[in-house]
Amino acid sequence: VHILGSFAQFERELLIERTREGHLQRLHRREWSCGPAPFGYRKVEGKLVEVPEEAAVVRRMFDLFLEHKTYGGVARQLNDEGVRTRRGNAWYPSVIKGILLNPVYVGANVYGRYASGDTRLKPKEEWTVVPGMRKALVDPEVFDAVQGIIEGKAAEPKPPAPRGPYLLSGLVRCGRCGSPMCGKSTSRDGKVHRYYVCNASIHLGKVFCEGTSVVAGRLEKAVVGRIAEMAERQ
Repeated sequence: VHILGSFAQFERELLIERTREGHLQRLHRREWSCGPAPFGYRKVEGKLVEVPEEAAVVRRMFDLFLEHKTYGGVARQLNDEGVRTRRGNAWYPSVIKGILLNPVYVGANVYGRYASGDTRLKPKEEWTVVPGMRKALVDPEVFDAVQGIIEGKAAEPKPPAPRGPYLLSGLVRCGRCGSPMCGKSTSRDGKVHRYYVCNASIHLGKVFCEGTSVVAGRLEKAVVGRIAEMAERQ
């Protein structure tokens, strides 16, 4: 049984390696074999061809990032302007991040950005990048400037977590759009004020949801009181 298991493992590893080699061969032939065409392109006879309308949105993303310097800022502005994804959805910061980091927009073919079955980007060192496969969609100087900002922000110390616990963060929902609400604090007159705010409004913009803001202490007191009443009735 042990020998059969080892042989099966060897076969799986061999298949993975052959699949990887096949992808690399196609990438070097200027073919795209890594799933659907990235936003800004369509696939024609195995090669990526620019889609002018989408390409213009991609270039705007890079320009907006140089202005806002955050993925959320880019997503909010595009959503507020009524710009949508290929499927007609709102833009999320994570999608903006995936586009801004993708060397495909400076003419490269890229393989291995995501692990199998995972939506999180792998470290850049693990990507296979084959440059010079087509005309750059984004000015390389703009692309490099964006990468510099992203790398600089990654190296910065992370800001401290919001002050004070938010017991209901992610549990309460916005009364307007139904999205989760998260904790947020502000400082005024030397005092910290805690709120629950609509997560969608913060990250996707006012066009998605006008937003709801509730004083944290007041909401928490009401919820705890309601739970206490229910417990007494049991």
